[in-house]
Amino acid sequence: MLKNKKNSILWLSLALLLTAGSVAEAKNAKPTISISSETTTSFAVSVTQKKLKSKKTRLSFLVSGGDDDYSKLLLHFNGSNGATTVSNECKSPLAGRTIANNNVTVSTDQGKFGGASAFFNGTSSYLALNDHNDWNFSGGTWTVDAWVRVNSLTGERTVFSQKTDATNNIRGFVKTDGSLSLAVENSGTITSLTSDAGKITLNNWHHVAFVESGNDYYLFVDGVKAASLVSSVRPADLTGMLVVGYTDLADETAPFSGYLDEFRFTNGKARWTNNFNLAQKAFGYSQASVNSNKKLNSKGKGTVTISDLIPGMEYTIKARIRKYGEKSKQDSNYSSLKTGTTDSN
Repeated sequence: MLKNKKNSILWLSLALLLTAGSVAEAKNAKPTISISSETTTSFAVSVTQKKLKSKKTRLSFLVSGGDDDYSKLLLHFNGSNGATTVSNECKSPLAGRTIANNNVTVSTDQGKFGGASAFFNGTSSYLALNDHNDWNFSGGTWTVDAWVRVNSLTGERTVFSQKTDATNNIRGFVKTDGSLSLAVENSGTITSLTSDAGKITLNNWHHVAFVESGNDYYLFVDGVKAASLVSSVRPADLTGMLVVGYTDLADETAPFSGYLDEFRFTNGKARWTNNFNLAQKAFGYSQASVNSNKKLNSKGKGTVTISDLIPGMEYTIKARIRKYGEKSKQDSNYSSLKTGTTDSN
């Protein structure tokens, strides 16, 4: 009898040992991950983890993205009404970089995202940053984009500008007829492009983008290409301050009048060269956990859609297996790094 009991214990131990070698606990799982499809705002993420010991498992994800290292200046203009502090909220802002503020105030009267925007009074409001290589236009690949709400077109309205002197400068602005325009001057040689009139209408939010990709310049309004130009004239490495909402060229002061939101300077990347889908939320780097009720099928596979993403942005996705419906939960570590880019159009 004792001998049979010992034999039973031996066989049970051996069975457990073999099971442990072929079936993973959730805490030791190492799922593989792939992006099976994508849209402008979502990924369909496929996960495989075979031979799990417990079927009481679900999938979890760690999703990081919404901004990238090409973004050098990102101004959300959030805050309380009347506030004057403006911060650079890009993914990796320059430490100690001061944004000089001259009569720009946060306004909760208007805002594209976040419930607020920056109000420019049309006469003396502007923001300025000391020159830095992060906003060096001379490399030939850059993008400036923002949401604008113009309240007056009695004069030209500057969105951004930078200069060294009267013959070396750049300016993006709205003309009095509601057209969007970009002017580049290098050693006195000028290149410029302008959209059709009426693209920017009073007291309405419009997304504007100024893009250079090599010798190709583009203007976009609300995600639609409004003008393009091929030119070998490129901005010099300008040494003056980068100014938002104003230019101090002697004959073109052109202060912005109205509201600006989500101003962004991108260096080293032409974000758009064709029509694109507008983001429905603010740009900005974030990292979020996404717990799904999806469970793996009998083959250890499952697909989950991760949505509410920003068009044209890179995201890093990690997956893990988590215990479900048990008091003592031991989840696996996040693993299987996967990077993808949502469609922009």
